[in-house]
Amino acid sequence: MMSARGGSRVQGLVSVVLAAAFVGGCSSSPPGRPDGGSTGGNEATGGTTATGGATGGAGSGGKGGATGSAGSGGSAGSGVLGSGGSSAGGNGGAAGAGAAGSTGAVGGAAGSKTGAGGAAGGGGGSAGAATGSGGGPTGSAGASGSAGTSGSAGAGGMSGGSGAGATGGTTCGDVAQACCVGDGGETCNDNSLVCLAGASCSCAKTLFGRYVLRVDGALLYENDPSSEAQTPVLNANTGLLLANITDVLEGAAFGCAALSDGSVWCWRTATNGNGSGQLGGGTTDTSGAVFRATQVLTAINQPLSGVTSLAYVETINAAAACAITDGGGLYCWGTTSYLLNGGTAQTSPYAVPITSDGVTPVTGVVQVGIDGYDACAIIQGASSKDVWCWGINGNGQLGTGDTTLRRYPTKVVGISNPIKVVPFGYNVTTTCVLDGSNVRCWGANANGQVGSGTTTPTILAPTIVTLSDGTTPLGNIVDMKAGGANTVYSGESGAICALANNRTIQCWGSSTLQSHPTTFGISNVVALGNLDGDSTYQGTGNYLTVRVLTSDGLYHFAPQGGTTPVVWRPNCGLLQ
Repeated sequence: MMSARGGSRVQGLVSVVLAAAFVGGCSSSPPGRPDGGSTGGNEATGGTTATGGATGGAGSGGKGGATGSAGSGGSAGSGVLGSGGSSAGGNGGAAGAGAAGSTGAVGGAAGSKTGAGGAAGGGGGSAGAATGSGGGPTGSAGASGSAGTSGSAGAGGMSGGSGAGATGGTTCGDVAQACCVGDGGETCNDNSLVCLAGASCSCAKTLFGRYVLRVDGALLYENDPSSEAQTPVLNANTGLLLANITDVLEGAAFGCAALSDGSVWCWRTATNGNGSGQLGGGTTDTSGAVFRATQVLTAINQPLSGVTSLAYVETINAAAACAITDGGGLYCWGTTSYLLNGGTAQTSPYAVPITSDGVTPVTGVVQVGIDGYDACAIIQGASSKDVWCWGINGNGQLGTGDTTLRRYPTKVVGISNPIKVVPFGYNVTTTCVLDGSNVRCWGANANGQVGSGTTTPTILAPTIVTLSDGTTPLGNIVDMKAGGANTVYSGESGAICALANNRTIQCWGSSTLQSHPTTFGISNVVALGNLDGDSTYQGTGNYLTVRVLTSDGLYHFAPQGGTTPVVWRPNCGLLQ
């Protein structure tokens, strides 16, 4: 197995300083003035002073003043004819041009120095020679032009910040740095990074269970402490990274990914990860390489195609997987006893379509959630979206008002705007649906999983989740994930957490939580992973753990009950 170790564990936020560099202006001097004598050339005035560079702007490594303009050379004095036919005095030589002031030096971290001034103007023109002969006196020689004065020194760039100068490193837009702010909004320095919630740049795009999906399409399996290994998923055919991933399903001992080309690939995370055909490749086995993905098929040499998304799965129960295809078709594989066969034992190593009556494939599916024994799908109808459920129903988790098993999808009433449906629990199942920005739940409730403030064992109809006052609906929810059921602790029924638009988490259910939503102590959450019932914390009653990605780009393994989260940064380096 190939394993890529992530970055070092960090315990705090990353601070970054932004600075901008501005270039100083420049100015030029007017030309010298010619003023010839009446009998001989008057002296030519030299070039005026060359103005040095203007002050360099403030900022990290501010640039120095611009180059000073050259001093103009003085015009030559022109001689006129002397009386008596004397010849004119010779013209004065042109004044030399003043050299340009050099550019002010780049401001450094500790401050800057001034740019050198312009060099002195060139020497004045030579005096005109007296060459007249006979007759009147010769004209006076033109005086030499005055030398141009030196250009003023360019003002120094203002002191730079603590970062590098203009040619050094950046102070925003790289991994763990603040996002750069410009006219286009918050950005990062290259396409392999994303700006998380406008706060910091990271290669981590989102979470699926315990998988980190990177911006470049690579997928990392985040192991629990204490190893904290980050294992990439590889294409079994090529040995290269499985790439262009758009959606991920985490099952029990296996995982699957939908790719941008519409295909689905699955891999085992333990050797028994294909005992029921969970890899969808047409075989069942209990040995093989882990984290090596193969393509899901509908028959021999017939890949499942046109896939747009995968099912939400509660990991602990899931020995099956499902995928939604173009047009809203739904295919499932693995243990399909309740998904396809009315409860009679069945496994399917190939992807098989779900039907509404045993013959007609369902259409219009936009999202689906499964937990191994039952399933619910959001289906787009002619005028609205509705929730349809099927499978085992011993706790009323199908929302049909009874506890009768349903072999085929059956409509749930009482939901107006379903966005996501999540069944969860270990042998005692509850179902929750994100209804607009509120949450409604039904089914098993002995530990308050329905979230209405009661522990009535079974709730048969969709019931709105409320805050501790029992009347105010939980609102502003954008996502939810469930889990926490623990096979070691038989009394554990699982829990659910909801992510609000203020990036906080509210959780309820489970024997260690309340029967109404309570705040889970992590803020600035940008992606919610799965919940686990980790027996590591069972002795303290704090074995429910939540995995999240926060806006500083850090991955959190966070046990419930005040235990300090274990935090590390996803691997953003080369994986091969």
